[in-house]
Amino acid sequence: MLENDDSDIQAQLDLLARKYHAVLNEDIQTILGDMNDFAIEPAIDRAKILRNLAHRVSGSAYTYGYEGIGDALKVIEHYFEKYLDDPVWSNSHFVELIESLSNVAALSLNEKEFLSTSAETGIQTLVKIYVVESDPEISQLLMSQMDGETYQISMLQSIDDLEKAYSKAIPNALIIDSDHYAKDFDTVKSLGIQFQAKIPIFMISKLPDFQSQLEAVRQGIVAFFDKPLDIVDLVDRLRDSFDDQPLPPYRVMLVDDDQLELSKRSMLLQKRGVETVATTDAEQVFSLLEDFLPELLIVDLHMPECFGHELTEVIRLQNRWLHIPVIYLSAENRWDKQFNSILSGGDQFISKKISDDNFLELILARVKRARNITELMSKDSLTGLFRHGEIKEQLHREFLYAKRQKTTIAVAMLDIDHFKRVNDTYGHPVGDKVIAALAQLLSLSLRTTDIIGRYGGEEFLVVMPNCDLKSAEAKITSILQEFKKIIFLSEEKSFFCSFSAGCVALENQSQPDILIEQADRALYKAKEAGRSRVVGWKSNGHEDV
Repeated sequence: MLENDDSDIQAQLDLLARKYHAVLNEDIQTILGDMNDFAIEPAIDRAKILRNLAHRVSGSAYTYGYEGIGDALKVIEHYFEKYLDDPVWSNSHFVELIESLSNVAALSLNEKEFLSTSAETGIQTLVKIYVVESDPEISQLLMSQMDGETYQISMLQSIDDLEKAYSKAIPNALIIDSDHYAKDFDTVKSLGIQFQAKIPIFMISKLPDFQSQLEAVRQGIVAFFDKPLDIVDLVDRLRDSFDDQPLPPYRVMLVDDDQLELSKRSMLLQKRGVETVATTDAEQVFSLLEDFLPELLIVDLHMPECFGHELTEVIRLQNRWLHIPVIYLSAENRWDKQFNSILSGGDQFISKKISDDNFLELILARVKRARNITELMSKDSLTGLFRHGEIKEQLHREFLYAKRQKTTIAVAMLDIDHFKRVNDTYGHPVGDKVIAALAQLLSLSLRTTDIIGRYGGEEFLVVMPNCDLKSAEAKITSILQEFKKIIFLSEEKSFFCSFSAGCVALENQSQPDILIEQADRALYKAKEAGRSRVVGWKSNGHEDV
């Protein structure tokens, strides 16, 4: 088995990131200085230089994750393109461009510098979303539920407002009501062409007929959402659209008797943020399946111990592994051999002649699809969260990973207070609304790296990688305070709810089930102490928050 140690890769990437951080800072200062000179004495030659410089730096900024700077430079590039076509000077607007670039550069460069030394804090770049919606209720819902640590929402009343917003900054995504889109489709489409930006569009509309959906896909619409909006579903689709490296990372397992082949393929995947485990020994496959829980298998077709299709058939003997896609990677070019390998339980055949780029794109597309299907199958219908068995399996995987990486992990068990009384007083449909509300609040409040499951009827389990006990207690307490503010309605009567929670962090526990047991005991202490509170488990006792 090859060690899944990507420290050398990460060290190289970190070194490149630090070098680029310094280079980008110098480039920004050069652009700002040249723009100030241009403001004093506009000239065609200077405009060409600034246009080309903005174009070059914006491209590298996007590559290294400085989306805000890239957006600002794209606007500047577009400004000089227009100036070169028609040299009309507008000093007031030009000053706004300078200020915008200066502000976003100061924020982004400082944030990236902080992230390089504090990667485990969960801080993320804000995702800029423009929403064209004139319905005040929907606008208020989106602002209250999404604007915050992850999303920066700009509410716009009309397509005219959208055009003005585009001239200042290009968004990561666009949410638009079908009423506006139907009237001004040509304008929306031209914005994407004008600013050379392919922005995913999310439509608030009833699902139309097939021909309308087909045309929507061609126009860049990626999803339809009916009213009333399901915010959790919308957030999931947003993440799926613009997260190049999903959280948690994809997990791919490779089996090949050629160790050099394994090393190369593993390194390629790791460079794209994929977690990999690899082995040259087919007999190790089941222990690796148990420990790593891969989302996709890449198997060599010809190995000395057994053929790849035989290994697949052995894996498929257990129902637990039936859902994992198996990709054959081989130099075999005979169609009958490829065909028979697929019939034996494989999902796709890839020639080893495939280019590195095509290999990566194909594997990433396959594993992304596999995750989407698995999550749909394993999630609770009411809350959209993982079911009991799946959240325990997720904890098992994170527990083993934390042990291997010598990092920490926190677990929280939540239980809605007096939930039986809610059901008895207001009825089960209202009780379901309370459960769904807490599920939605957890999904929107926690990091994308955190994993949430509905553990029981009104119980929830939260797994928080790279999180210590104090941070977990503070976060769950913050969510508790927000949950207590929600007003629930039933036949003109209103009421509030709370929950109790127990938190525990990884210390020397030998099994993930021990973490659940300790979190449950801490939860019991919270109930005993009067409910509506969070209790942290420590090896020498309990501590209230």
